[in-house]
Amino acid sequence: MLPLSDLAYHFAEAGNREKSLKYALAAAKDELARFSNAQAIKHFAYVLRNVPEGYAEERRMALEGLGDAYAANSMYGAAIKTFDELAASETGVVRLRALRKAMDAAFHKGDKPDLLLEYARKAEELAAYDRLEMARVLDSRGRAFQWAGRGDMRMDLADFDAALHIFEEENSLADVAEA
Repeated sequence: MLPLSDLAYHFAEAGNREKSLKYALAAAKDELARFSNAQAIKHFAYVLRNVPEGYAEERRMALEGLGDAYAANSMYGAAIKTFDELAASETGVVRLRALRKAMDAAFHKGDKPDLLLEYARKAEELAAYDRLEMARVLDSRGRAFQWAGRGDMRMDLADFDAALHIFEEENSLADVAEA
């Protein structure tokens, strides 16, 4: 069987946009999973340039994947911009997740502590949508306050403790290790 990227290419050359988008999205996810971030960026960007109206789920997956690929490739400014775009176009848990990922990218970029705090304020409005995502926001907010030098040590630790408690209840071992 041909690699997914080859299938996407050949369907694009044949003018079959629907199948080229399907395989480009699959190839992008596969490349991201294999840490081929530059290739994933190319595939996700292709999908976003070519996805027609009415394919909202494919657009959402491509936009989130593009942000993830930028972040994995240490292109944090581009990741922040992409997650901002996703947050602006979505609601509910997808918006909450986009804000949290934007927080992570802003933290790693390292030059805008106020941006992290702004994302945390926006995320608080969405807390009811996903308990685990909100715990990740709390963990990031604790880092943001600490990093910006604006927090109270007890408040920072309270955020970390609340997040850790939820991570343990949800058996999210990766999040427990991160926290």
